[in-house]
Amino acid sequence: MAGDMNEGLLFPPTKDELLIGVLKQYQLPEGILPQLKQYLDGSIPESSLVCCQSGCDICSEFIYIALQKSKEVLARSEFLES
Repeated sequence: MAGDMNEGLLFPPTKDELLIGVLKQYQLPEGILPQLKQYLDGSIPESSLVCCQSGCDICSEFIYIALQKSKEVLARSEFLES
């Protein structure tokens, strides 16, 4: 599967490029990349990503969904250990 993502590329995408692709897929700003990386490395607990129904500009629920997709993409790309 990782080969499909790299098809036509001279070099495989970096971890940041993969994560930015996920953010774009969910229409989230690239500015939250550092925060997403903190969730991925465990320095911020995933359990804090709960929608509070207050109409935030960037809902925690969308970040949670993007986080789960990021884990899938990174696992396929061998950036995360299984």
